[in-house]
Amino acid sequence: MPNSNLEKPSKPTRQFSWIPVLLFVPFSWLICRLADFNGLYGQDSHEYLRYSKELANYLTGGPDPGLFFWPVTYPLIAAFVSFVIPTILSLQFVSIISAAICYTYFGKTLNLVYPGGTQRQRYSLLFFLCSPFFLRAAVIGMSDMLCCTLIVCSVYHTFNAEKKPESNSLVIAILLGILAIQTRYVSGILLLPLLVLFIRTIRKRPLFFFFGIAATVIAITPSIFFKQNHAFEFLDHPWLSDWSVLNWFRKDFTNIEGDFLYTFPNILYILAPILHPGYCFLGIILVYFTVKSKVLISRWWLATVIIYLFFLAGIPFQNLRFIFVVFPLVLLLLYPGYELLTEKYSNRTFKLVFLILILILQAGLTLRAVKPFYDYQEEEKVIASELNKLPAQKLYTFSIDGALRTYEIPQEIINIWSLQNSLIPSGSLFLYNPTRFEAQQNNLPPGKIYNRLKSQSKLSYFKVLPNGWQLYRIR
Repeated sequence: MPNSNLEKPSKPTRQFSWIPVLLFVPFSWLICRLADFNGLYGQDSHEYLRYSKELANYLTGGPDPGLFFWPVTYPLIAAFVSFVIPTILSLQFVSIISAAICYTYFGKTLNLVYPGGTQRQRYSLLFFLCSPFFLRAAVIGMSDMLCCTLIVCSVYHTFNAEKKPESNSLVIAILLGILAIQTRYVSGILLLPLLVLFIRTIRKRPLFFFFGIAATVIAITPSIFFKQNHAFEFLDHPWLSDWSVLNWFRKDFTNIEGDFLYTFPNILYILAPILHPGYCFLGIILVYFTVKSKVLISRWWLATVIIYLFFLAGIPFQNLRFIFVVFPLVLLLLYPGYELLTEKYSNRTFKLVFLILILILQAGLTLRAVKPFYDYQEEEKVIASELNKLPAQKLYTFSIDGALRTYEIPQEIINIWSLQNSLIPSGSLFLYNPTRFEAQQNNLPPGKIYNRLKSQSKLSYFKVLPNGWQLYRIR
């Protein structure tokens, strides 16, 4: 890295304020309670909650929790949290606490990597803590924030191990890094520099190999215990088997979840960390000034970010949440650009106005980012409330079945995707959203079953529900 006052300050400084952290946790929790938002939406978060309940039951003497497709770290932590707070809020609580830790260690990493920077505290507050997608991940019941936190903490200890080889930071970095992988498998790509440092270390200190193995064993023990012989089932996922360089240039895909048409091809979608306002609305400007600053913390970290994003581009699917775990590394690499930008526009009045405008803009973008998730949850709650007014009987549905189980409706829920026999008994309820699933599911079992029932005139309207959901009775 070229000589820079970011690396070698005339006087070492530490910039971090605990005030945002101390305010963030209670404020986020209060806002969510006032809005009656528990962070659950869609199939995945309700499946995390289901397994978390099973784990909590098992830990108190109940039956084996059974198999779980995703890594167990997130629902396991939520299971322990559920002994203290209501189970339905446990996933969200883990995400909020993780966000506070993540912000703290991002600031510590900036202090460690750029000790001469003058804008570290403001940068981490404005572009990390106030990032709309960061705040969204902090309040939803998904593993994104926990995984991101483990990665940021591992990155911090990796840098600390480079600066202080005699410390125990490398062991901690390995432990946290493996836990990150046990939270979201794909995060392993982001630990390439940690692997490089570990190999360099054991060449000089061979005995350190056993410390690394010990840390790894500790981190993977929960997965070994709960997943047993099924730990590598994720390698059979069609997104991996269908991975292709050709997907970089496509924007339409057919996969196990249906047919999808996106606005941009994958090669542009992966630029979201610097182009999407939900991540960093000044991203492309920061890239320009970072290149101009000629400051690069490490080629290994840059390579890691690029490899991860190009890996995502090869998956036949797009989801902006998948990019979230790499976002802190992108911001870490872009800090020199922000430092140079603020040097160029150093007028105090300009900086104050700039600060206020950013906060207002970030607040507006955050509301826009969170609203669809809130609306989705409200939709699930309203439908569950309507079904709770009906007597117990069989209910055939798709996509929303996890939410309906969470909200404990009286009907016996049968997911039509898993139907072995497509014959549905007369008098049963059938819940479907033809508008939402028309393009996506027509050629898959749910769409085929719906279209067959419709063509045979077996669907009798029973109730119209929010956002295109239709409740039918089978004739």
